[in-house]
Amino acid sequence: NDCDSVQYFLGVNADFFNMRRGNSIGSQVSDGKLVYVDNNGRTQWAWGDSRTPIMDEMKISCTITAGNNVMNVSGVNVEENIDDINIYSSLYGEQTDSNGNVLEVVVCPLEDIAIGKRVKMRVESAPTTGGRLPIPTDGYVISGSGSQRFLINQIKEGDVIEVSTSVVMPNGTQITPSEVVSGYPVILRDGVTTDPVDILKHLNGLHPRTAVGNDADNTKLVVLIVDGRSEVSDGCTSKVLADIMRYVGCDD
Repeated sequence: NDCDSVQYFLGVNADFFNMRRGNSIGSQVSDGKLVYVDNNGRTQWAWGDSRTPIMDEMKISCTITAGNNVMNVSGVNVEENIDDINIYSSLYGEQTDSNGNVLEVVVCPLEDIAIGKRVKMRVESAPTTGGRLPIPTDGYVISGSGSQRFLINQIKEGDVIEVSTSVVMPNGTQITPSEVVSGYPVILRDGVTTDPVDILKHLNGLHPRTAVGNDADNTKLVVLIVDGRSEVSDGCTSKVLADIMRYVGCDD
C-alpha cells in the first residue's frame, strides 16, 4: 500500500489543539498542502526552501481573484467568523457548518495546488446560503459571511477563478516551505534564554513540555519532550526547558 514508501521518524504534539476538531491552534502546512491557516500571531516553525528550519512569526497569505474582484482569505479550515472569507477542504469534515449568515460555492482545482503559485479553479455550484455544503474530497468550498457575502454572490457556476497562496516572513520575503507548524512562545533566541513568563501564566509552572529547536548552523534539529505530572517527572518551566535546549546545542 501507499504507506510502504513512507519513512515516518517521529511524531509529537505541536502547540495547543482545538479539541473539537483536532487541529493545532496555529497555521499548518503538511507536504506542501494547506491544512489550517489562522494568522493569530503565533510563531511558526517551517521546513524551508533550502531544506533548513526557519522559526519566525511568518504569515500565510491567501487571495482569491474572481473577475475584477480580489478577496483576501481570512482562514483555511477555521470556524466561521462574521465578515470573513474562508476556504474549506475535506480535512475540515464532510460539510461546512450550519450558518444562516454565509454564502458558499464549491470549487475544484484545474491544476496542482502549491504554495507560491496561482492556481486556477472552476466553480462547480451556484452560491448557496445556510451552510452545510458538502465538501468534495478533491475540491474546496469558498465561504463568505456578513459583509463579504456580496463577493461570493458575484461568482457564477462555471466561472474560473484563481487562488494564490504565499508564506511571508516579517521582513516581507516569501518562502515556499513544505512543512509549517505553530508553537508559542520563543523561549531561546540566538543562544540566549528568554523569560516569557508574563505572556502565559503556565510558563512559570511545572508542566509537561514539548520543544523544537535548531543549532546556529541549521545543521541539527532537536525535538525534546519533558514528561510531567507523574511519578517520573514533575515537568519543568519554560525557562528551564530553554536552558535544556541550549545545553544540547540549540540556538533557537
